[in-house]
Amino acid sequence: MDLVKLANARDHATSGAGRLVRLSAGISLREFAGTLGVDASTLLRWERGERKPTGDAAVRWADELTRLAERKQPRRQGPRASKPLEEVVPDLGGPAA
Repeated sequence: MDLVKLANARDHATSGAGRLVRLSAGISLREFAGTLGVDASTLLRWERGERKPTGDAAVRWADELTRLAERKQPRRQGPRASKPLEEVVPDLGGPAA
């Protein structure tokens, strides 16, 4: 298991950045949870910072968030996906402190 990815996933959970990345990409909670292979309620608790992701699911989440953050254009248009990700989460792609 990649401990750096695990730490990044936990940081996304506590900072709320994971939710912002998903919303900016225009992906529903259920769709993203399905991609990760977790229940939507589990993902919701991660995004709210109520639970910290663990294990392989946390690494998958970190990988998917990185992939979404690297996309240039949102997948869907709408009020939640109208701003570039850099404006929503300015320090998203930077190295972890």
